[in-house]
Amino acid sequence: MQFVGNRVFSDQALQAILAEDLAEQQEYSFLDLFALAQTITSHYNNAGYINSYATIPPQVVDDQAGIVILIIEGGLGTIHLHSSPGSRLRKGYLCDRLIGAARPLGLNHLLDALRQLQLDPLIADIQAELVPTARPEQHDLHLTIQAAPSFSTTLGLDNARPTSIGTYRRQVQLTEGNLLGWGDRLTLLWSQTDGSTNLDGRYSFPLNPQNGRLTLSLGEGKSKVIEPPFDFLDLQGESRSWDLTWRQPISFGRRTAAHLTPATQQELALSLSLNHRQSQTSILGFDFPLSPGADPQGRLAVSRLSFGQEWIQRGDRDYLQMRSQFSFGLDAFNATINPTGPDSHFFHWQGEGVWLHRFPHQGQLLINGRLQWSDRPLLGSEQISLGGLGTVRGYRQDLVSQDQGAFFSLEYQHPLVGRFNHPSGIIRIAPFFDWGRVWPAQPLGAETGKTLASIGVGLLWTVPQWFELGLYWGLPLTPQGEAGGANQRYRNRTLQENGFHLFLQSQIDL
Repeated sequence: MQFVGNRVFSDQALQAILAEDLAEQQEYSFLDLFALAQTITSHYNNAGYINSYATIPPQVVDDQAGIVILIIEGGLGTIHLHSSPGSRLRKGYLCDRLIGAARPLGLNHLLDALRQLQLDPLIADIQAELVPTARPEQHDLHLTIQAAPSFSTTLGLDNARPTSIGTYRRQVQLTEGNLLGWGDRLTLLWSQTDGSTNLDGRYSFPLNPQNGRLTLSLGEGKSKVIEPPFDFLDLQGESRSWDLTWRQPISFGRRTAAHLTPATQQELALSLSLNHRQSQTSILGFDFPLSPGADPQGRLAVSRLSFGQEWIQRGDRDYLQMRSQFSFGLDAFNATINPTGPDSHFFHWQGEGVWLHRFPHQGQLLINGRLQWSDRPLLGSEQISLGGLGTVRGYRQDLVSQDQGAFFSLEYQHPLVGRFNHPSGIIRIAPFFDWGRVWPAQPLGAETGKTLASIGVGLLWTVPQWFELGLYWGLPLTPQGEAGGANQRYRNRTLQENGFHLFLQSQIDL
């Protein structure tokens, strides 16, 4: 037997399918050949290739050439798009993400592509129907898209900034998720404390149907130390940064294929990022170095190339994310290079993991951790910091920093009142345990590292698609002297230093 036109299954695979029938006969009638073609057609159809089939073309059969079976692998004809009024998503953005599943048309591949579209934040709902055409190897696809709001305003308030510049941070973020109709995203973020102001902008553009994206980020900030007894020194700093990142998913997967919301969605992605940051510090109005590695005028510049790997798994009750990043310091863009001490020459690796499991009774278990290793002493902007909201609660924000470190957090969120889908939301109590340790890459003398640990409880009020309010209280478990004398000396000055951490975030979609 010879097979022509098959791309999905190899000749060997098709021979194996027909092996039993071929072994029983030496001569074949037309009905026998038709039955062989039907066997192959059934194999294609059972595998999800609903408009692929096999046929016996006109031919002259001889002993050397054998019988030719022609495989017609079907595909999509026309994609008919029906969008909700006001939708600005271009047809090409949607069709490009489906066309790969149509060559040839396989139901499983098409369902995967539709699931990926359903996860797109620009799409609220999607309905699809395959319609046969006059050609048996071709189906048209009718898509009905309900667009989601693409513009949102997010307001935030927390006490997650260092006490030196003011703990209370106010944030306003404006996001347009579909600026030009191609799923390109523009984000502007303004944040302020009593001693600092930051403005950040980010533009992200999709590069291919596999959701590869190129993102350009720009940032600028100013800060001033307002914490006694150093506030009279007029310690100020300015910083500017830019970042160019390419993130490319390289594989998608699923564990069930019955409907558009499967039990598990998986994604593996790689990223490449080029980053540059420069800063300037002063004291009493005069340029002066306040950070290790800065030049006599207080200038510091760091250039970095990072290579990241990311694994994401989403399920009905579970979310798992694992991330690894290798960062290489570069002597580029006038980066700081010192004969001794930390500079823009470095290498470090950082690994992160998050696991969220939701129980049937609306409770949630949250586990996350982080690990950093470096080959030499690092500049402050590259070090790992512990303390405060986001790491070890119960301590001042960013209380300790070092070249290397590890962090682990375990939190269980138990529902008290309401449900996630209730108009008034859900109120949960959240006991937690946090632990972290930092240590230098090249210890000096007896310095081996510092450990922070705490237990505590939080109260969370979440109203989906409206706001989230949280208040945590942490009890430090390590001696204050080991964590840092400053925390003991100035304790009780702010809520943060009394172990209380709060946040409020509200999002309005337009």
